[in-house]
Amino acid sequence: MSKDWEKKKTGKTAIFFLFVVSCIILFTANINATNDPYKYSLCDIRVAYIYETTENIDWPILYYLNENYGCRIDLISLRPGNKFQQRERSLEDKEIYLFNLTVDETDSLWAQNSINRFFADRYPDIVIFGDTKGSLYNEFEKAIIETPQSVSRLFNIQKVYKYLIKENLTPEDTPLILNGRELYDRYKERIEYEIPKLIPHYSFTGYKTENLIRYKLIKSKTEKDEPEVDFVSGIELIRLLSVINRSFTSGPKRAMLYGKAVNFLVFFNQSRNSYSPDDVNFLIDGYRSLTEIVRNPSLKLEESKFEDFFPYLKELYDRVEKSSLGVIGINWNGKIFLRDSPHGPVAKIRISLSVDSPLGVTFENFTFHPYWDSNLVNLSDSRIEINPHQTFEREYLVDIDKAYLEATSPESLLFSAEITSRKNRMTFYNSFPVYEKPDIKVKFIPDFKFIPPFKDLDIDRVVSSMNTQIEIIKPKNYSDSVKLQLETPRGMFAGSYRNYIYLEKGASSSTIRIPFTISNLFEMGIQHQYIKLYIDNKLIASDTGLIRVASSHISDKVQIGFLADTSGLFEDIIRMTDANFQPLTNHTIEKYDLSIFDVIVIGSGSFRIYNGITKIKHKFENYIRQGGSVVLFGQPDDWSESVLPVGFVPMEEYLNKSQIINSIMEARILSKPFQVSDKNLFSSFYNKKRVISAVITPAEIVYRTPNGGALLSVTRIGEGQIIYCGLPLLEMVSRLDIDAIHLLTNILNY
Repeated sequence: MSKDWEKKKTGKTAIFFLFVVSCIILFTANINATNDPYKYSLCDIRVAYIYETTENIDWPILYYLNENYGCRIDLISLRPGNKFQQRERSLEDKEIYLFNLTVDETDSLWAQNSINRFFADRYPDIVIFGDTKGSLYNEFEKAIIETPQSVSRLFNIQKVYKYLIKENLTPEDTPLILNGRELYDRYKERIEYEIPKLIPHYSFTGYKTENLIRYKLIKSKTEKDEPEVDFVSGIELIRLLSVINRSFTSGPKRAMLYGKAVNFLVFFNQSRNSYSPDDVNFLIDGYRSLTEIVRNPSLKLEESKFEDFFPYLKELYDRVEKSSLGVIGINWNGKIFLRDSPHGPVAKIRISLSVDSPLGVTFENFTFHPYWDSNLVNLSDSRIEINPHQTFEREYLVDIDKAYLEATSPESLLFSAEITSRKNRMTFYNSFPVYEKPDIKVKFIPDFKFIPPFKDLDIDRVVSSMNTQIEIIKPKNYSDSVKLQLETPRGMFAGSYRNYIYLEKGASSSTIRIPFTISNLFEMGIQHQYIKLYIDNKLIASDTGLIRVASSHISDKVQIGFLADTSGLFEDIIRMTDANFQPLTNHTIEKYDLSIFDVIVIGSGSFRIYNGITKIKHKFENYIRQGGSVVLFGQPDDWSESVLPVGFVPMEEYLNKSQIINSIMEARILSKPFQVSDKNLFSSFYNKKRVISAVITPAEIVYRTPNGGALLSVTRIGEGQIIYCGLPLLEMVSRLDIDAIHLLTNILNY
């Protein structure tokens, strides 16, 4: 009995052991699959993903392209503004970048100009539009599709895809279909770990959409007639060989570069597919071959006929160097600091080299390559052995003429070091930053201003005095002295203000008011003012503000109370007028008599902040019947019916100027005190813009949609009225549209 039991026990132990070993093998294989350090080096495909809200980003598809192929992912969102701006966050080690673009819709070519500016270094190979609906995105999509193939670029947009909702699927559609649920489960750990790093405060609550995800191919330049089986179908993963063939004419140079490129690809693929301890030998040979291409002295910037050749080569080299260091287990970085000495400026180079692999490395021949001299400067002759899991740090001093530090050469301070691992020597190059730019921003608050007109004078004299507000935003632990410089247009003169300001630790922002005066030399139309912030005579941050002269007189007899919109724009605007106004609170509207106000403004979304307005419907009705005027701006679709004594149902729409209909051409609200021109007011609506139309009963509708929804209306109740405006009027005023300023003035004077 005991022998049988021993046999069973031995058999069970063997089965359990095999099961554990199998699990370890599968786990290791999975780890290797999801942590392949080579994938970003052997793929040069760029994917641009256009999204409207972070909640609708198709993360499983993006991680599939990034993890499975090694594609670089650029996530791009758009928002309207006064000028082109770009904000960026990234997971650089994972080749995932997030960009928030602000675009100027008033420019008729804003979409194409934004494409040219954002993709200046290189066009993406694949553009994917997510679940985007707004007019801004429709215009951008149209511009992407119409972007021509540039003969001066190696890389052009090859494919454009659009997310396809199942309900919109037609029999003619042959979309690319992927299993989103399966992809999410596959990359769940990366998604849930990395997204909060990329988007702070983002809470990923799991996979919500349907299992099958469909994307429609709406543009393709690939030579492929078969149905789409994947986003990258028909595109080479890495095109280094074709890049060299296209960039250079046939001859010895192209043959030499092509041969080294072949060596790089062969060795890197051998290293990637090898499981022996010597796989690093292939990697080092491949890295050395690519280095010989990039550092080849015969390559000159002006030689290539393609403007994206050198940016491509640099990006590929950076990826390969990062992969090589990762495989060997080396973290290598450095910084340069400037310090004064009795003999002039000295550059202090601080390097750090850590080894995370089970094998040590040797560090030697740390060399400085001055671009102004052919003689190299050897900073370290000794061989330094760095043991596994140890860090080596050292500082070096180099005497450098200050003029050379300020040079514009891209590699003005180039250093190299030789690192030996497993008897294989590699040379790594670094162009350390001379100056680490602090994370400081400066901006106008707000970034637009309109001022009342002044009397015509025959002489140049100051006729009005005002001030502008500047905000400096910085990290709390940062302190230093900064210099501010305000540049003004003709006829605008900055008064006395502190040019030098000391930013103290503990505060995250600082506000400065700068007085200015206006003379009759100030020109009509929109003018620009600039604020610049310097540290040690280096430009660190700047901002542009818009300013113009505009009539906006509101009667002295009108007292305005307002519930601020969520953007705060109304308060910014009303402070630029000569109106008598008071911000309201929940306590004011619930406890005090509203009749002290002639006009009460309810800003967009204000009911979410001031929940007291949902409790005083009868109070509002009495206020209106006794002669009060309520101005209501466009509201979200969760607007509460318990606010006003009329039926009001808001709806989001996207319209162009031909779809906005004037139902009452001689309406007083469009003519007193200022005449408003429909043509000028809607001149920026050449593309569809977001409006909030509404069903209001009863109402006299001035501007309406083709479906009859009100965009500007007056509802009369007793002695007073409710004026509704669903146009993006405050945003139009912030762009200093003169007719928008006049319409807002008419509404408040009505």
